[in-house]
Amino acid sequence: MTFRALAALAVATSIAVAGDPAAESAKARGSELRSALKSGTAEEKRSAISACGAVAHALSAAALGPVLSDPSDDLRIAAAEALGTMKGLPEAARALGAGVNVNARKPEILKAVFKAMGQVNHPDAVAALKEFLGRRIPMKDDRESDLVVAGIEALSQIRWKAAVEVMVDVTERQVGIGTGCSEGHHGPVFSALKRGLREFSGREFNMPGEPKAWWKKAGKDLNDDLTPRKK
Repeated sequence: MTFRALAALAVATSIAVAGDPAAESAKARGSELRSALKSGTAEEKRSAISACGAVAHALSAAALGPVLSDPSDDLRIAAAEALGTMKGLPEAARALGAGVNVNARKPEILKAVFKAMGQVNHPDAVAALKEFLGRRIPMKDDRESDLVVAGIEALSQIRWKAAVEVMVDVTERQVGIGTGCSEGHHGPVFSALKRGLREFSGREFNMPGEPKAWWKKAGKDLNDDLTPRKK
C-alpha cells in the first residue's frame, strides 16, 4: 500500500468515526500529529508520534505511515516503533510494508521497520518482506547481510502460514540447505533461515528439500493463523 493509499484510507475511515470512541481518539491524535509535524519542535513531534501509536486504530496507522518518509531519520524510526505497538492491526502492517522501499537506502530505519513488522504480527506485512528478501538475498555483499537477517527475523515473528511459506520458499530457492551457504554473505542469512524455520517447526533442517517436505505435510493440518485445523 502506498502512502497515497494510506491517506485515502484515513478519509474513508473517518466516515465511520462518529460514535466510535477509539476512532474519535485516533482521529484527534492523528490531527495533533499532523499539526506537530507541520510546525512543532522535535520533541513535540516525537511526543505526537508516541501518542498516535498509543491508539491502535486504522486512523492512527494512516497518520503514522507518511512519517516513514519524513526528512528526519529519527522521526521515521519513531514512527516505525509506534506502528510496532499496534499488535495484530492490518493497517499498521501495511503502513510498515509501504515504508520498506522508501527506506531502501537507510539501513537503520529498515531494521526498525522490520522489527515493528514482527511485533505487529500480521500477514499483510509478508508481501513486502518477500519482495525485499527476493531482491536482496542474491546479492553477494556482506554489508547487506544484517538487513537480510533482520527481514528474516521479522518473518519468523509473524505467526501465520503466509510467513512460513515465504521462509520455506526463500530457503529452497534462494539460499538452499547444504553446501555453499556457510561463508560470506550467505553465512548469516543461511543461519537466520535455519533459526526461523526451527521456531516454526521445532525441527533442525540440514538437508536440501527437508523444509519443503515438512511444510507440504504440516501445512495441510494448520489454519492460516497456524492453529490446528479441526478434523
